[in-house]
Amino acid sequence: MQRFCDSSSTAPSNPKATESGDLVSAEIDALATRAPIAPAARRPSASVTGMTDRARRPRGAAKGNPVVYGHVIPEAKDVLATMAAALNISQAQAIEAVLMTAPLDADGVPSFVDRSIFHREELSIPAA
Repeated sequence: MQRFCDSSSTAPSNPKATESGDLVSAEIDALATRAPIAPAARRPSASVTGMTDRARRPRGAAKGNPVVYGHVIPEAKDVLATMAAALNISQAQAIEAVLMTAPLDADGVPSFVDRSIFHREELSIPAA
C-alpha cells in the first residue's frame, strides 16, 4: 500500500475492507493515503507556542537526575509558573534556582522559614 500519496486518492486501497463492511479498516486506509499537511499550514497549539521562547537545557542534561514530585496548593504552583516565566526558564530550573540559592542555617533549614509553623506538639502518651 502506498502511503501519503496525493490527496485526490481517498479510496481505500483494500477493496475487501468495504465489501466486508469493515469500515474501520476502510477509514484507516483512507487516512493512510491522504496527503500530509504541509508544515506551513500546521498551527501549533496554544500550549506549545510559548514553550519555544524559554531557555532549555541541552538535550540529555537532565538524564540521571532524581525526580522531585509533590502536590502543592494552586497559589504555590502559580508562584512557580510566574517565577519561571519572568526568568525565561523552565519550572524545573526555577525550583533548582530556589533550592540552590536558599540561605541555610547550621541545621539545614532555610533562614527565611518560620520554624514555629512546623513545630510538632508532643503527645503525652505513656511509654509501654
